[in-house]
Amino acid sequence: MARILSILISLLLLPLLAMGASLLSFTGEVLDEQTVELRWRVDTPQGLSAFEVERSTDNEHFQVVGDRVLAGGTDYLLLDRPGLSGAPGGRERLADIEQVYYYRLYYILPSGGRLPASTDAVRVNFQFSTVSVTWGSIKAMFR
Repeated sequence: MARILSILISLLLLPLLAMGASLLSFTGEVLDEQTVELRWRVDTPQGLSAFEVERSTDNEHFQVVGDRVLAGGTDYLLLDRPGLSGAPGGRERLADIEQVYYYRLYYILPSGGRLPASTDAVRVNFQFSTVSVTWGSIKAMFR
């Protein structure tokens, strides 16, 4: 029984031992009323095939943002557009004026497995000017 347990533990830890990448930084910054810039840095992409970013508004229920970012360097960038949301008729509309978003980064292994890059989510306070929203609404009324 002890041997089976040690084999199972070894199999679970094998991806962690094979993966040489360590997350050095993961940050999010609001660029404009539609876009959040996410940047991260790893010491080496060894043992990784890609990265995946997830977003949440409550820090509990996360959804994948955009496409996977292929591993191949040490510095990475992903632009997220939470300020735009789909509206009926194919038109885009601005989302909530004030919203807190949480982002998590995952390592994607060559086997297809996923490992969290860190235990903490990055918090981004997404706020933009109501003047631009009001002016956009006025312009839309006259189209």
